[in-house]
Amino acid sequence: MEKASCNLCVSYGQKKKLLTVSSSSPEELLTNLKSKIAIKFSLNNEAYTMKLKMEQFQTYVDIDEEDMDDVNLMRDGGSIIIEPVTSSQSPQRSTGATVIPSSPEDGHVLHVQCSTDVSTTPPVKEAKVPTKSPSLKVKGFDVREIVRNHPRGALIEEEYSTNQTITTETRHLLTTIVAAEMVKIYSYYPTREEKIAVAKSIITAYPSLKSTSSKYPYDIWYDETDSARGYLSSKLNTMRRSLPREQQRRPRTGKYSGLQVKAFKKELKRTFQQMEEVTSEEEDEIVNFCKRATAESSAEVLEGMGRTFQNRRNWISEKLPKVTDILERYPRFLDTPTVIQQEFKLLLPEATAKLISKWETRFVESILHICKMSRLPKIQALMKDLYHPPSELGDQ
Repeated sequence: MEKASCNLCVSYGQKKKLLTVSSSSPEELLTNLKSKIAIKFSLNNEAYTMKLKMEQFQTYVDIDEEDMDDVNLMRDGGSIIIEPVTSSQSPQRSTGATVIPSSPEDGHVLHVQCSTDVSTTPPVKEAKVPTKSPSLKVKGFDVREIVRNHPRGALIEEEYSTNQTITTETRHLLTTIVAAEMVKIYSYYPTREEKIAVAKSIITAYPSLKSTSSKYPYDIWYDETDSARGYLSSKLNTMRRSLPREQQRRPRTGKYSGLQVKAFKKELKRTFQQMEEVTSEEEDEIVNFCKRATAESSAEVLEGMGRTFQNRRNWISEKLPKVTDILERYPRFLDTPTVIQQEFKLLLPEATAKLISKWETRFVESILHICKMSRLPKIQALMKDLYHPPSELGDQ
């Protein structure tokens, strides 16, 4: 994407500045905008919220910093109002805008207001959420209504209506929308009963998104037997990481929140046969060889990946790396299918034969169905090659 510039009129207190921001991507736009705001208004580490007013719309729309499609809306320019966030400030319900907390790295929240001009407008007065009766708040949480009122909710509704399920990326969007509403109504620390009520509301609105192999059909969203598990719990944990230290204390227990690694470690236990580790020097040598190896060295790569299996499993179990970290260290998982087969066989030897026998009859159809719905460019390209290989296109 070539570089483009946008003009933004930014207000902070009594000061107003006209900023021109150049960028070639939404990520760069967000980074450059924050940098210029910090310089122009002498903001160091102060937390603040931003409200944007654009030409294209007449109503408020949400901007989620984790969603680059949302951030990209700022490329059309407009007026931004910056409001400081105090340490005692709690999430409030806006008269017209939904608050979506941002990613942990940035620690900011974006509000977007759109109208037909680009002049600076005064801050929107926000009303506090009533907190008299938690039971009333639980009763009034309607996921379907929340999604329908969200600017990007139509995408979820259309996809679910068409396929009776949703893709992973759409599920991320649904989780973000619902978690943001939970923060507005219940704060960053909803009670167990509130989280259960929201999880039930999700599977009531979208029945196929429930668990079919457990006692509680809503436990993939919130597991009442293990509060660290479930999509909602994970999202809330991520959102809380961006809070100042003094706001991370749980209001009911007084303890500081944090990702509960212990619960995840329990899930990673496997019954695979323990193998002998290689030395760290030998492991580094094998890893570097596998990274540089060509397709002609696939046999040597397979042998090296087998020799480092135990080192790899111990690293994953102890450090809990992200998938991107694993693939960066062992990139041959991406382009050497025999490496994946060998890893699965070493990890779950008793299940290998069963997986192969049931692969085509049980799994392939479901996987292809999910891939057809995906909006990821890589998946779409693979599906195009599968159904319209280059030879067929050439013949036509």
